[in-house]
Amino acid sequence: MVSPKEIEIDINKIKRASKEYDVEYFFNSIFDSLELEYQEQERILKGRPDCLIGDIIIDFKHNISKRQLNEWVNSKGRQYIQEYFESKGTYPSLLIVISESHIYYYDTDVILREQREIDDRSIISLLECLLEPKVVDSEQFAILFGVNSPLYILSYARLEKHFDDHSGEKTPCFSEWKKHFQLAYHDEEVGKELFLRHSYLSMLLKLILYKEFIKPVEYSRESYRDLENYFELHGISLFHYDFFRWVINVLGLCDDYFSKLRKMTFEASDIFRTIYQEMIIAGVRHRLGEYYTPEPLCKKMVNKSYEVGERVLDSSCGSGTFLIECYKKIDEKFKLKASDEPPPEFFEAINNIFGFDINPIAILTSKANLILYFKEREHLLEKIDINIYLCNSIDPIEFSVDQDINLGSVYKFCVDLIDQEKKLNIPAEALQKKHISSFQAVIKAFYKVWEEFDTYEYTWEAVQRAITNKIREDLLNAVVKTRTITIGKILEQFFRELYILKMKDKDHIWLFLLNNIVGIRMVLLQQKMDLIITNPPWLTYKDADKRLKENLKKISNEFDINPGAKNITNIEEAVVFLYKIPQLYLKNGGKIAFVMPRSILVSSQNEKARRFDYFEDLEVYEFNDLVFNIDCCCIFGSFIGESISGIENAIQKYPIKCYFLDHETMDQIEEYDLAPFAFFQTKAKEKLIVKKLIKPEQKQELLPIHLSDYIKDFIQGADLIPKSLLLCEKKGIIQDGQLTIIEPWISPQAKGVWKKRHYKKVRVETENLFKTTLSRSLYPFYIQLYDTFLPFDSKFEYNPENMGPFSRKHWDHISQVYKRENKNDLFEVGINYRNKLCTGKKVRDAQLASIKVMFPNAKNLMSAVINDPSNRSYVDSTLYYYSTENEDEAYYICGMLNIKRLFKTVKTIADTRHHHKRPLYFNIPNYTGTSKQKRIAKLSQECEDIVKSYVKDANKIKIDKIYQLIDSKLQEIEKLGEEILLSAEEQEIIREYEFE
Repeated sequence: MVSPKEIEIDINKIKRASKEYDVEYFFNSIFDSLELEYQEQERILKGRPDCLIGDIIIDFKHNISKRQLNEWVNSKGRQYIQEYFESKGTYPSLLIVISESHIYYYDTDVILREQREIDDRSIISLLECLLEPKVVDSEQFAILFGVNSPLYILSYARLEKHFDDHSGEKTPCFSEWKKHFQLAYHDEEVGKELFLRHSYLSMLLKLILYKEFIKPVEYSRESYRDLENYFELHGISLFHYDFFRWVINVLGLCDDYFSKLRKMTFEASDIFRTIYQEMIIAGVRHRLGEYYTPEPLCKKMVNKSYEVGERVLDSSCGSGTFLIECYKKIDEKFKLKASDEPPPEFFEAINNIFGFDINPIAILTSKANLILYFKEREHLLEKIDINIYLCNSIDPIEFSVDQDINLGSVYKFCVDLIDQEKKLNIPAEALQKKHISSFQAVIKAFYKVWEEFDTYEYTWEAVQRAITNKIREDLLNAVVKTRTITIGKILEQFFRELYILKMKDKDHIWLFLLNNIVGIRMVLLQQKMDLIITNPPWLTYKDADKRLKENLKKISNEFDINPGAKNITNIEEAVVFLYKIPQLYLKNGGKIAFVMPRSILVSSQNEKARRFDYFEDLEVYEFNDLVFNIDCCCIFGSFIGESISGIENAIQKYPIKCYFLDHETMDQIEEYDLAPFAFFQTKAKEKLIVKKLIKPEQKQELLPIHLSDYIKDFIQGADLIPKSLLLCEKKGIIQDGQLTIIEPWISPQAKGVWKKRHYKKVRVETENLFKTTLSRSLYPFYIQLYDTFLPFDSKFEYNPENMGPFSRKHWDHISQVYKRENKNDLFEVGINYRNKLCTGKKVRDAQLASIKVMFPNAKNLMSAVINDPSNRSYVDSTLYYYSTENEDEAYYICGMLNIKRLFKTVKTIADTRHHHKRPLYFNIPNYTGTSKQKRIAKLSQECEDIVKSYVKDANKIKIDKIYQLIDSKLQEIEKLGEEILLSAEEQEIIREYEFE
């Protein structure tokens, strides 16, 4: 049978449909090409729907309105469903209406559950559902059961109804699930929809395990419970009492889905990989910073970094792809047949694989994938540990010790019951390294009998019989230090209280959470890891919640990788993971293999992180195209345990070997070194910061790094926002020039409310109109200025009361608009944020200066001079500027900043489209009136005249034309300027403090 992905679907054909027959013919043609058995005008149903495929009724429509569709569904649609039931004794699974623009999915109560716009994806999803393929890979599984599938649509409706009918938001399982997610997600996104998605996926993966391991002929709730016990009997804590167990109570849901899954064969070792990615709402997933690692890259990284037998942790394991690849490598080494009994070394290697994730559904998915890996060798499961734990790996749960007068040292286990919080006592000694594995064995023994007996006494007796004599003697019969009570007595009471909660129907997850946090503590107490291989979350500080922000700052300071106040919003969680995770879990000399945002190599916020103080033997993967929708790289190295204290030790880390790979095949294309274009030192005796990493050949093409004498003199202009309130167009001048009629100037880049015109043709006193800059009107050697309304008096002071009545009225209006829309003061936050325009209330001297030279903070490097003796022209924040009284000095600097080779160099070393003050990393010495400097100044003035004339006369301004007009003069400037730029000696370490 042909796969839907193999056929060509021409969407334009159905978009051009002019009648119902065209829609029907389009889909019937596809059904025919797929060899799909369908019945046209089904005779069993008197109403004769257009098509019946299996138990799905399909009807085609054209140009149908919402009202017409609703009327048809409630008459004919309802009739079809009832007739189907009367003839076959069961209801159809779906009623689908297809028009030229949408696919509508109705349940048997003719409630519209979803409508999908007609496109390739929605059609393929429909076809996969109709086909019910026998052999399914990860991609097909996601199409069949994912969020765009008809099956998901109906399932969600049933889950939601049960959840709402049983006050699901007031249950402990929902509140605990939500608590875990709020560690990383914003509160408003962590709600019912996400919980139901996770519950749905949990049901699917449990049903697949049920099919593969229990192998029932048909679903039954009792045999389904055997699934939970099956793995516990094999020593694997899997799904007992997880957050999503409630799904088995949704009437008929598991039955319906098992009947579909039972017929399928799953060929992928990571069958849940694709659907897992869908099951978190896209915006929420990106807020968590999850970008999933493609299987070929996982394989490449595992083959490079993992040696069989090593103790390995994926601290953000997702669906378990890295861990599966480790399993595969173990199998490759031992080359065992399914019937072979593996040697102890095989089990030791498997049991040394660990995974953590903050996402509860990731934990279930990863466990299910790892177990399914052994479905043909299930006899091995009894000797295999599935070491997957629910854990915020960067901030693992720490037990706080408390003192009890009768019990001695105890840990408090918190049980949130919505209406109250209980704290249960665990003897501290049970969680110490000596006893913790025995304590976990006791928990597992409880798992196996938790629902077997009606009394706690029977349950406790069964646990006592299940554990070994050694555990009984070493743990339960041991006496608590400084007390006469035994550890066993305290534990008996602890589990009794949990059991009472269960009997009151308040326990659903506490045993699961207890087992989980004890498992995490075991990992922390036992031998550290040999390898951490992971793709950490890629959140930035500005997207994190309050708790995570505090943690990111704290850890950044701990490792001295905090980028400082100006860049703090760009702290990256992935970089914090790179430093903190090895400290928590990796032994000295252990290895790292991290998928990272490429910003670790190039961005200014990571200049301290690129010292790699805690690592050595570093290597990097880069790629020829996007692996995710954000540039990434991979970093490998050895963890040395503690920072090297030397100020200049960062130099010894470089160059780093880089392997350039094809982003799809992962084949190596080339190999090269990476090294920073320079090392900077901001203060004496401080460690170096490491600038953007580049190739050696790029370094050779750069101008020599040698800070300009003007590096500290250029400052950023004023914010002057919102532009639509301040910048204006003159529409007329009246009263002998005393008043001007203005309208707002709206930037093409304006967004939201600032795209609106908040006033029309108002009169203002002309003395309140000034000139300001925007980088969008900066050209080589010339800048056009914009008329701008500002609330300054004749002394250039902010004093609205001294303005004329028209200006004062207008100022009051736009101030109120800004206050209403932005809840802030227009002068303090909009115009003068961080005092970049005024010192106090008076325009600062640098802005008042007649002569100012400037260059943009982003995009193309150009420069121009403002020469305004009236002192009424000001520089905005899109530009950096330097004020001077020397006209020749300004034009000399302007000429140097217009040199094309300087721009090319700046572009190479900039980490983003913003280059900020990087043009001043090069030798532009102070103006001293040398012949070269004077000549550059004169040529720059001549260029300004040419460009100014062209810009004022041209209907459409073209940069290429400007460069043609000034070509000969610019060439001379560049010849003289490059001689100056090249005259300085390259500085390996730029000591910025020497220029203060």
